[in-house]
Amino acid sequence: MFKLLKKALQVGEATVEYPFKPLEVAPGFRGKPVYNFQQCIACGACAIACPANAITMDYNLEKGIKSWKIFYGRCIFCGRCEEVCPPGAITLSPDFELAATAKEDLCCQADFQLIRCRSCGEFFAPPKELEYILAALEQAGQPGSASHITRQIMEVCPQCKRRQGIKTAVKSLPGRLANSRGGDKMITVKGDFNDNRDTKLAELKEKLKKVIKRSVNVYRVDCGGCNGCEIEIFASISPVYDPERLGIKVVASPRHADVLLFTGPMTRPMRLPALRAYQATPDPKIVIAYGTCGCSGGIFHDAYSVWGGTDSIFPVDVYIPGCPPTPAATLYGLGVALDLLQQTIKGEHHVEDEVSRVQPGHPDIHPDLRKDIEREARRLSGYLHGKQIADKYLQFLEEGDLQAVDRKVKGFLKKEKDPRLVEVYLKLHRIFTARMERVTGNVG
Repeated sequence: MFKLLKKALQVGEATVEYPFKPLEVAPGFRGKPVYNFQQCIACGACAIACPANAITMDYNLEKGIKSWKIFYGRCIFCGRCEEVCPPGAITLSPDFELAATAKEDLCCQADFQLIRCRSCGEFFAPPKELEYILAALEQAGQPGSASHITRQIMEVCPQCKRRQGIKTAVKSLPGRLANSRGGDKMITVKGDFNDNRDTKLAELKEKLKKVIKRSVNVYRVDCGGCNGCEIEIFASISPVYDPERLGIKVVASPRHADVLLFTGPMTRPMRLPALRAYQATPDPKIVIAYGTCGCSGGIFHDAYSVWGGTDSIFPVDVYIPGCPPTPAATLYGLGVALDLLQQTIKGEHHVEDEVSRVQPGHPDIHPDLRKDIEREARRLSGYLHGKQIADKYLQFLEEGDLQAVDRKVKGFLKKEKDPRLVEVYLKLHRIFTARMERVTGNVG
């Protein structure tokens, strides 16, 4: 007993002060994707790269609108959208407080205008995307926005270009024609945002929140997940986060529960057991969809054995996105469910009024040098981290001549303590130095 007391005094307080004080997350923590509407060119690269189909692109050709949409309830925070975005319009922030009471608050949408094809007159592409491509051509020394011919070619839709190519092929290769069917089918997954909760039951739930604010029993149901969410739940009930100081306890029976916590996608074998647990819990009860799979089915949403998210079976009161949610995000979601904490995330809808031109990054640096720097940095440090290192080094190149850049880089490396990062910057600097010497030698 005395040894245990002595050890406790030596270690001190291990429990974090969150949610009463902000929680410091680790460097590189992947939280909510932050979207910059002004910087986006609606190219759709992020939607193609997203493995969970959390980002979708949809066209309304009657109104001439292209819609970009992200659903945080399906996001697995892999960072692929940030890696592939050409203008850097989407970045992952350290924000983990994403719990929401309605699915609409987990959505961010942006509408972009489309231009008409010069040949057929149909809407086909956002002007911001075309302007970005023309600006990139200008940087590469090719005819860009200043060239009337290049602009005319860019303002023709792919279907008309195919037809023109077929006509040219027919003239040059008579007697033979290969019919090709073009057109990509855009699949947009739309969630069911209808909430058909009974009015009387909703009133009872509000009363329940007032009564059990400091004495909450939580029952967890795994509906078929990978157990990643379970590991984070076990971490959140450890002494480090200590939910019992807030009156939150995990119980072994739904009969004793006030809150039902559903993890994983709703699989066919677990549909009936989940319904039994829901029916066994006395009313009023609070239902929480936990994790990306619980919110929407996650990366398994279109699997043959998956019904969808938790709300495909019964109504959900709070959604806690994450793959998996961190222990701090778990505490925050439970706090939102019990009205102990205020919901911070809200749904967003951006509409483009005027077309603004987005410039490619580092316009003052030659495209070949920029590509060499980015390619080497990504080869040494990975796609995302390498891009960040390359951007940092390219900022040095924008500040002056070879001597000024050399002084700036050496001063930065003296302060840097990570030897691996120093080695990467030195290799990038060698590429720049070799190119400058080659250019100087050619001029001489």
